[in-house]
Amino acid sequence: MPKKGEYLDMNKEQHKRITFSQLVARKLQRDQDKMKVKEIYIPSMEGTMLFKKVPEDDLLELFNGRVEDIRELIEAERQLIYKSCPDLQNTELHKKMGIEDPFDVVKAIFEIQETNEIAEELAKFNGLDDRSKKIKTEIKN
Repeated sequence: MPKKGEYLDMNKEQHKRITFSQLVARKLQRDQDKMKVKEIYIPSMEGTMLFKKVPEDDLLELFNGRVEDIRELIEAERQLIYKSCPDLQNTELHKKMGIEDPFDVVKAIFEIQETNEIAEELAKFNGLDDRSKKIKTEIKN
């Protein structure tokens, strides 16, 4: 059996054909997965925050072409955190903190290391685990 992400040309006798109902079920499962949430522990605040999945198109846009510049990567991570956390999108919170640009709320609350750790968790949660590792390797080099 091929590993996840590995596609092999196999003859019909080796595997059963995927059915119409399986395709429909897969689509429904993917739709349900988009609604998942993740609770992440924030050590500096000794508590957890709730994050949701970001739409795939938004996720791809956030990280598109941002590998070369660490500032751009951190900014993309801040945007990912913001878009994933309804609590951080609260306009009353922005007013109370004196923040005009909504993405600055992440910068105001989290240090760079925390931003990176939270974004890494969210990248995994959103299916970008391999991309996250590749970005970190390229930055280190």
